[in-house]
Amino acid sequence: MDLCEQILKKNDYNTIITDLKFNQLLQEFLKNSKNEFLFNDSIISSTEKVLMLKDYLYSSKEVNLLFALLLKHHYNMREEIKDAIHELGKLRNPIINKAVIKKFLHSPVIQDITLNQKTYTITSLYGTFSFTYATNYLKKQKEIIHYIKTERLSQRCHEHTYFISKKFPEFYSITAHCLDYFCNNYYHSYTYNQSDDSIIDLCGNFVMEKQQYDRLYKPKEISIILNREVEKELAITLEKTDLPKRLCKLLKISLYKEYLQFLSYYGPLEQAPPSKLLKK
Repeated sequence: MDLCEQILKKNDYNTIITDLKFNQLLQEFLKNSKNEFLFNDSIISSTEKVLMLKDYLYSSKEVNLLFALLLKHHYNMREEIKDAIHELGKLRNPIINKAVIKKFLHSPVIQDITLNQKTYTITSLYGTFSFTYATNYLKKQKEIIHYIKTERLSQRCHEHTYFISKKFPEFYSITAHCLDYFCNNYYHSYTYNQSDDSIIDLCGNFVMEKQQYDRLYKPKEISIILNREVEKELAITLEKTDLPKRLCKLLKISLYKEYLQFLSYYGPLEQAPPSKLLKK
């Protein structure tokens, strides 16, 4: 195994551990709830069950019980704001947003959601966050608009960021550790436009000022690449590592850089030591 892959196994989002935490939370909720809840047989994971239950309970009196248990288990409450952004970002017609806004106003974290022309503003316990749709921000880029409308957006951040890197050589691709449901790390990639200090995150079809984005996602940046340099850094990474082909290109680069940081190496990538384990 490549040493970079060991770093991935240690630091990336662990679905098994997360699901065990959600299962414990779910059992506590069902034990204390006054109602009986039935789940579709196709829904196996406790993670899906709790998230669907949360979505269902927003307008129920029992939402307070669920959120009390979420807080007890140290749930990352910033996920509430992310969920609102992502759900608003998926609307086919942004004007028809009353149901989504009404639902998230039941969240104990969110105080207000407003739309002013094409900019949403969410007022929350963690401050104010304003964003616009990536489809509005990139409206002159027909190929990217087609991509957003036809590709699956959720959970494909590395692919999206790599795709944009081909279209905007003057932007930056960033890969960072962000905090998951229970404040553990996961790898996340997104695009940075330095000229207007904004982040483009196609997973939620939104664009946000970087300072606000950093306050919401709490990223610990690992790799920041000028997009015109992505292919060069990828070629060096592929030469010096032996990572599985299934891993996304930007993730491979960030894992190699994380390995070099572990070695306290901060010189040129071309001269960096390989992470491949020598074969006997």
